[in-house]
Amino acid sequence: MKITVVGCGFYGSTLVQRIAEADYADEVVMTDIIDGKPQGLALDMMQSRSIEGFDTRIVGTNGYDETAGSEVCVITAGLPRKPGMSRMDLLEVNAKIVGDVTDKLVAGSPDAVIIVVSNPLDEMTALCAKVARLPKARVIGQAGMLDTARFKHFVAERIGTTPSQVEELVQRTRDGGAEIVSYLKTGSAYYAPSSAAEAMVEAVVRDSGELMPVCAWVEGQYGVRDVYLGVPARIGAGGVKEIVELPLADDELAALRAAADAVRAKQSDVDKLV
Repeated sequence: MKITVVGCGFYGSTLVQRIAEADYADEVVMTDIIDGKPQGLALDMMQSRSIEGFDTRIVGTNGYDETAGSEVCVITAGLPRKPGMSRMDLLEVNAKIVGDVTDKLVAGSPDAVIIVVSNPLDEMTALCAKVARLPKARVIGQAGMLDTARFKHFVAERIGTTPSQVEELVQRTRDGGAEIVSYLKTGSAYYAPSSAAEAMVEAVVRDSGELMPVCAWVEGQYGVRDVYLGVPARIGAGGVKEIVELPLADDELAALRAAADAVRAKQSDVDKLV
């Protein structure tokens, strides 16, 4: 079992560490354009194996030959947000990066499930799927997994909250990434995001069918069609096994469909970039 992570910034390298320490893969390949960085990080992590008690081999590289034959590939590569920068500001520059990475991954791993975490997430997932030309079920984005984790954290801090404060928590969850960026000044969150991505990788590897909120290709569910959208789905071998339709109130359904229309319009911008 080989897993590839593209990008060895804080997010990518932390994800590699989490996958390796979970010890369900034979090998994790970490590739990045910065000469020497993935090799050094891989060696550092490998030297922790006897202490942490895992057998997974970690390989660092600046190329893609070592990634060939991967069963799961995670794309973390791309320009990170800076304070005041929206995810949409990243569209054009990250489209070029994700498109190039996807081409190289699919060339060596045509049977892989690809998990996209690069921002803006919905658009980059759609772009990856278009470039990869794989079944849509095998290209998924990390979406609600992270938001759900953040929401659970904030609710846990505010037990016994009033309805008005719940609305505050919803907004804080929506702004969860921006809040962390504002503290860090440079770079963005990676501990919680890497945990969310690792959970998705493990669901694919173990074929667990676990229900997760992800960015998946929707084909009629919730009255929405032909768009990558954040929805609850069962994840396993081959990627998305089933999109689960939850009972939604009329206003919730209307909001979801409006979001789908907005995302579809943005995803159409991607067509001009590839």
